[in-house]
Amino acid sequence: MKHDIDLFMERNFMGMHLKPPLFYRWPYGIRFEIAKPWADHEEPDNLRQMKERSLAIFNRVFSAADNMLIAADITFGQKKRMNLFKKCVKQKTILKRLQHRGDSRFYLRCTKGDIRFGNCCPSYAPKIFRIRDTILTSIF
Repeated sequence: MKHDIDLFMERNFMGMHLKPPLFYRWPYGIRFEIAKPWADHEEPDNLRQMKERSLAIFNRVFSAADNMLIAADITFGQKKRMNLFKKCVKQKTILKRLQHRGDSRFYLRCTKGDIRFGNCCPSYAPKIFRIRDTILTSIF
């Protein structure tokens, strides 16, 4: 039996696998520079700009009712279970849709209106993603 993600990728992306560098694995795409290339990643002004640009792009691309499938690769230390998406969803009931596959891949089927995108991006929300014994390796 195929998982939701496999069917989604077959239907929309000709079976492409989610793994870095994702941008270069698809023939079409637009790349946006959201950070200041010369600035330190953790610099407050750089983090502010990254958040503003990411949110602006996200809000222009997706409408509130658009369906999405968020995938995150997480490597655990001592913890066996974690709720990465807790701060990213507006209602806890959405978390019932969270699926786990393999050792490190988590999926959440949702709509734009279900999530707080500003809390879902590890690039500019590093405090949310600094969880002891846990490493977020990729989010798609």
